[in-house]
Amino acid sequence: MRLVEAGRLALGSLRGNALRSGLTMLGIIIGTAAVIAVVAIGQGGQAAVLGEIQGLGSDLLWVYPRPPDEANPFARAQRLHIDDLEAIERQAPSVFGLTPQIGVSLPVQRGRETRSSSVHGVSHVFPGVRNVQVAAGRWFSRHEVLANARVAVLSPALASELFAVQEPLGASVRIDGVTYLVVGVVEPFRRGMFGDEFGEASLFVPYTTLQRQRGRTDIAMVWVRAITGDAVPEAAAEIRRVLAARHGPDRFQVETLEQVLDVVRNVTGVLTTVIGGIAAIALLVGGIGIMNVMLVSVVERTREVGLRKAIGARRTDILLQFLVEAVLMAVTGGLLGIAVGAGLVTFVGRLANLPALISPGSVTLAIGFSALVGIVFGVYPAVRAASLDPIDALRHE
Repeated sequence: MRLVEAGRLALGSLRGNALRSGLTMLGIIIGTAAVIAVVAIGQGGQAAVLGEIQGLGSDLLWVYPRPPDEANPFARAQRLHIDDLEAIERQAPSVFGLTPQIGVSLPVQRGRETRSSSVHGVSHVFPGVRNVQVAAGRWFSRHEVLANARVAVLSPALASELFAVQEPLGASVRIDGVTYLVVGVVEPFRRGMFGDEFGEASLFVPYTTLQRQRGRTDIAMVWVRAITGDAVPEAAAEIRRVLAARHGPDRFQVETLEQVLDVVRNVTGVLTTVIGGIAAIALLVGGIGIMNVMLVSVVERTREVGLRKAIGARRTDILLQFLVEAVLMAVTGGLLGIAVGAGLVTFVGRLANLPALISPGSVTLAIGFSALVGIVFGVYPAVRAASLDPIDALRHE
């Protein structure tokens, strides 16, 4: 019952000094809103990045040469070749399929139209490994890859630019001065935070043809799909064993999505924690403001305290009255801060195309921390008010 009475008195005091109470709560509002916004935006950004990575497929791996070590920075990195791919296909039973990808930016010409495009040299199994769908025509065959055929599959954006009114299938384009026959057009690529996965204006050709055109036989990167998502660790181990037997240990890096996901989770988690901690300092500043105002309130209400004690109020009653007032001020500011933070998160989420993730845990933490700030910074003024001598308090002017 004493708690109800203390709450009633606290509300009356806050209403009586509405402007001062509002300004005092401003620090708590800003601090809570900052914490909610930082944590929610951090979690939303993490979820968006993880979604982008997971969209590649849980059974996907990629292999690339390790850079030269620091002890010998002038050494050339080892490169993959076609016989390495054949060895992996023979000796890695957990591998479903693999394809090299050689990416280079080259001018692509059709009549008078010329466009700098991303040219990807890949194999005949690339659509199955990277989940690329053909919308019209076909993909090039294994025979065309082995024969260094000059055939190309266009992205829909590039096909629209080069063939505005003409059917692209069966037509020809010139890639860096070499004529290629267009045999297919793919479906639009999956678009995410970082744009199109392979480049909006891009095309695919047999990697052997691109190697011959560029006068190089090395392969910078290989995409690998395991037979299942659960077989990814086995596939990675098998690939490492094959390449170590052929080139020596630790010459190539075999990455899995789970490794990338772990790095992203760790980095975003640390950043969110650090920035959230910095934002929480505003809550402490708000708590100091509450303590300052409550100390002023104790001085202003000294006669009121003396009168209450004279008519029978106990020390604990006075203590509870001022402590509840401080906590009520902090919690109210926390609730308003949550509303402001939610609005800020929604605005930033729409602006940056990020999911707004305000978790119940972060809301509970914000309210709990606000109440804790009110208790911690309200104890001293409450104790000081409860310690007043009633006779001296009644004489106070």
